[in-house]
Amino acid sequence: MDAIHFISRKRTSVITSLSERSISRKVDAGEFPKPVRLGEGNRIAFVEAEVLAWNAARLKERDAKAAARNPPAPDRTPATATDCAGGDPRPRRRAAAAQAGR
Repeated sequence: MDAIHFISRKRTSVITSLSERSISRKVDAGEFPKPVRLGEGNRIAFVEAEVLAWNAARLKERDAKAAARNPPAPDRTPATATDCAGGDPRPRRRAAAAQAGR
């Protein structure tokens, strides 16, 4: 089993770029992993893997939104030799002009 690493509120704030107060609000709203109470005092910590997973979920959300806003462009590959008249790799206009002797 992998070792569980606890991180402080301050370190959690650094990892997420959120203030300690914002983290507390998100915990209260159920939008952030719950901390673990360490001992009988006020000391709490967060599970590092849960915080990193929360960060990864934010990236997935961002990427999904970006993909929805910017659908992939249609394929615009240039014409191939088989697409041109008589198998000539030049465009059809050029092929027609060559046949007319120009």
